[in-house]
Amino acid sequence: MTTLSKGLIQSGKVTMPTDNNMQNGNGNRILKSYVKFPQKFTNVPKVVVFFKTMDVAGANREDSIRLNIDAIDVTSEGFNAQFGTWAGTHLWGAEAQWFDFSN
Repeated sequence: MTTLSKGLIQSGKVTMPTDNNMQNGNGNRILKSYVKFPQKFTNVPKVVVFFKTMDVAGANREDSIRLNIDAIDVTSEGFNAQFGTWAGTHLWGAEAQWFDFSN
């Protein structure tokens, strides 16, 4: 955690829970994982989240890999990391890094 003269920056990682529906099926599938900030903000911060590692495959070799991750439901105390996939992509595991900042 780094404190700046004009605000606060925090960072961490979030791992996708393994008990999910992301390994099978087709179509849109999402999974949320709650992240609590190490230190509460006085206002709602901006959050950036991005993939670090993924265990992923298409249903067939020719399939494209389709993944996304978003920070949603952001409050001064935390956010939900929303892992998503669609079509024939199968996601067995993923880890994401995040950082937040506030003025």
